[in-house]
Amino acid sequence: MIVLHSYSTKNSGDGLLVELTKEVGVETNLGPISKLVALDKKSFSGFDSIYEPMIVNSGLLGKINYAFKSLLNVFIKIDLFERYLPDNPKEIILAVGGGYMRGRTLIESLKTFLAHGPQLIWASRQKTAPVIYLPQSIGPFKGPMRALIHNKMKCLDVIFARDDLTVKELNLDNVIRVPDLAVQELAMSYKATNIENKFDKIYLIARAVSVHGEEDYIKKLLELKNSIPGLEPLIQSEGRGNNDVSFYKKLGWHGSLRKVKDVLDNPENRGVVISVRLHGSLQSMISGCPSIHLSYERKGFGAFSDLGITEYCHGFKRFDPNLVKKQADDLKADSSEYWKKISLSVDSILEKRELMLSIIRRVKRGYEE
Repeated sequence: MIVLHSYSTKNSGDGLLVELTKEVGVETNLGPISKLVALDKKSFSGFDSIYEPMIVNSGLLGKINYAFKSLLNVFIKIDLFERYLPDNPKEIILAVGGGYMRGRTLIESLKTFLAHGPQLIWASRQKTAPVIYLPQSIGPFKGPMRALIHNKMKCLDVIFARDDLTVKELNLDNVIRVPDLAVQELAMSYKATNIENKFDKIYLIARAVSVHGEEDYIKKLLELKNSIPGLEPLIQSEGRGNNDVSFYKKLGWHGSLRKVKDVLDNPENRGVVISVRLHGSLQSMISGCPSIHLSYERKGFGAFSDLGITEYCHGFKRFDPNLVKKQADDLKADSSEYWKKISLSVDSILEKRELMLSIIRRVKRGYEE
């Protein structure tokens, strides 16, 4: 299968989504990944063939030339992948899940258009193989970019959406609401007998969020830092303009910092996790750690709604540090009610996963007949 829109394993959440995409391929008998398009080729290993879009390492003139060709490609077919992605392939085409299709500002829209627009446009033109986008948060977009995304998305076979707002804004017949792939993974791996209810530690997974209101967000994070003794920051991302280490230094943390995976993979390190990154929260829960999410996008509210724990999801600009501290302390002392709520959502999540897999199988069969 051909997999589009991969990012970088230097962000453990994005690396997880690629691994979960491979699992979907195995369960639906799609075969291995034969071609992977990724924005950080060097961070991936274990794949026979990886392509990094030309714009990634181009100089200024190269980026301008790529942008011009990308704009022309909206109207006339131009090969922006150096023949890596063939026209009319026989293999199924999957897009990794995630929240990369967004354009809240002009700059964000431009970045999305250049990094992901050519892949979406190529996918929308394919007629000989299924094109399926795994659970996505798409939008918001404004102006011409909104029209472009909508027009190209309607040409795809299926778009799985992981939040209600995406479904509402796209308003397309090929959009189906299912949980995030990591939420599905949590449901599949959930075993009430292995859950711990008492913890000694509280961790923070934070990130820079360059939007209006960032100053309020940082102020509230500093309040959390000062009110929770021993709060330890964990690194989820280290590359491509998304460096957690630099942000933690801005908050006053210095010295050696540990990575999320290195800490949470060890059962002895389990603790309550306050995470600004959605997949930081979900990875924590998969590892057996209850998590509170400070969401900066729609995806977080969709995931925590699917899990039945919406009260533990707060807007990153408006959260009450005192409430979040109280929730963290309560979970540290006894998280049994938290896990009970999740357990009540497991069957519903698994039903929706089976729906997703059955739709993928059905669409694939439609092209084979």
